[in-house]
Amino acid sequence: MRNILLVAVIFLAGCASKELIAKSAEYGSAHEIVKTQYGEFRVYEHPTGKRLAVSSTLAGAMGQGIAKGLTFGAGNVLPSEGAYQEAAEQYLAKHKALSSCKITNGYLLQEPIFEFTIRC
Repeated sequence: MRNILLVAVIFLAGCASKELIAKSAEYGSAHEIVKTQYGEFRVYEHPTGKRLAVSSTLAGAMGQGIAKGLTFGAGNVLPSEGAYQEAAEQYLAKHKALSSCKITNGYLLQEPIFEFTIRC
């Protein structure tokens, strides 16, 4: 079950490309829930240690999908990139081996998943 959580979030958000599904599989299932002022996020650390994927929790993704559907796509229900980055920064600060790392770039993979590159 845990092996498919990131893929499940992608599918709840909408159609996913084969490339995106393959990219999410790179991260595996290990994740950590990080609570911020914007809500809870799942943070996945890439095995290379140079990237983090941050997604809404499953409940958050479902809520965003419902809200987007009720507004016929007119409402922007996705938290800002800054909200996802805050979760990534808290994750880095929480782990001693990563506490000196800095985020160098962030981008939307597909709603509701952002990927951040880090440099240590």
